[in-house]
Amino acid sequence: MYSTADVLKFLIKTLGGRAPYKSLTYLAFFAQYDIRGRGARKYLAGGEPLARAEFYLWHGIASNEVADASQEFAYQVKEGLELIYEGPAPPLPPPVERRLAYVAVEYGGRRPWQLQRHAYKVLDLLMPEKRSDYAGLLIDSYLRVEGFAVAEKELLTADRDN
Repeated sequence: MYSTADVLKFLIKTLGGRAPYKSLTYLAFFAQYDIRGRGARKYLAGGEPLARAEFYLWHGIASNEVADASQEFAYQVKEGLELIYEGPAPPLPPPVERRLAYVAVEYGGRRPWQLQRHAYKVLDLLMPEKRSDYAGLLIDSYLRVEGFAVAEKELLTADRDN
């Protein structure tokens, strides 16, 4: 259907053709998870995670799938790793496009450190000691252990109220 690379390409195109790697990791995370208070919604598409990635805690939010997918369009720049994509937007199911576009508008103007801080805030991980305790843990496991009420929402058959 589509891949993690397609998600990143769509986000990069929406953001004007280039974006910091760290920002894209957080945008993919926020596209897949909507966390408010002690509740979390995990978006799925075709029964799989929306970003086609697993996220875990490691010096912020990390994903092996995002790291692997970004290799084809990553460039080292003075400020760090920048992802540049100049091709056409990949074809994605309309509900997935809408969710990604929403996240790009809602969070795309923030700097990487602001996205990281927001993720820590919604995940109740502002204390470095707590982040250290959970380093390496998958986000899904962290949410369960910490008592978040997690609901999955399938975008390809659900109402379009994302």
